[in-house]
Amino acid sequence: MCRKFAIIFLLAVLLLIVSPIFAEFQREKVFISTSIETIPYDFESFVIGGGMSFGYGTGASVGMKLAWFFGFEGMNALELNVFWKYFLPGLNADTGPFLQLMLGPVIFNRMDEFSIGSNKGSMTYGLGFGWRFLIGDLWYVEPMVRGGYPYIISAGVSGGMRL
Repeated sequence: MCRKFAIIFLLAVLLLIVSPIFAEFQREKVFISTSIETIPYDFESFVIGGGMSFGYGTGASVGMKLAWFFGFEGMNALELNVFWKYFLPGLNADTGPFLQLMLGPVIFNRMDEFSIGSNKGSMTYGLGFGWRFLIGDLWYVEPMVRGGYPYIISAGVSGGMRL
């Protein structure tokens, strides 16, 4: 089972690397951002976290996101997602609504009175909808909601810089 997930993840990373070569972008764009998000990984407590993303492209962007989440009852989760972001009205990654597909591994660690610690891994995948609002020429804010597995729905906001 883990071997299948590893193969899928490696194929997604390969897609991340070769997509800019075959895509027809209007101009090269690189973006980096930080985010804060709440996600129901633990139904016993509130889970919140943050992450860092970087990506490449206009109109259709590819990138990676690393996020860490913690619950107030001892749940921790580490996500590493590759993503493909498509801006809806056309090939303009400067502003507006977007859809984002995400795929990657997530590692859970739970510390409670019954165990020293349990590490369990899983795949996470989902579809998000958000809106990019520009602040000047370089900065932006993106509120987003996403649904997927092993969570049902998540909401967050990221702020970043276009290079």
